[in-house]
Amino acid sequence: MRKLVLAAVTLFAMVGCAERTSPAQSGSTPPPPGPALGADFTVAKEKSVRLSTGDVEVAYNALVEDSRCAPGTTCVWEGDATVRITLNVGGGPEALQLHTNPQFATTANSGGYKVELVNLDQPGDIATLRVSAAGE
Repeated sequence: MRKLVLAAVTLFAMVGCAERTSPAQSGSTPPPPGPALGADFTVAKEKSVRLSTGDVEVAYNALVEDSRCAPGTTCVWEGDATVRITLNVGGGPEALQLHTNPQFATTANSGGYKVELVNLDQPGDIATLRVSAAGE
C-alpha cells in the first residue's frame, strides 16, 4: 500500500510540473507576426516572408535582369531591374515578374492581392515589397 501511495504522489507531482511548463520552456513559441497588409517590408533574395494574415507568403526568387545605372555614374537612361517573386495564397504559388522602372510593371495582381516592388537595393539582394488587397 505504501508503494502505491508513493507512486500516486509522484505521478501527481509530475503532472503538476508538466502543466506549469510555459511555451517558451517547451520550445514551441509561435513565430513573430509578419508584416501587415499594406505595409512595406524587405525580403532577401532566395528567402520568403509570411504576412500577418497567415495565408499569404511572398518569396523573392531571383534577380532576372539588371540594367540600372551603377552608383556614382551618370547614365542617359535610369535602366531597369526585373525580379521574380512567388506569391502563395493558400491555393498554390504563382510566379510574378516585377520591375523597378515605372515604365514597366512595378505591380501585379494575383489571388485577390496586389504586390508592388517598392525598391530594390543596388546589388539586387534585398527587395522592398508591399502587398495589399487587390482593390486598394
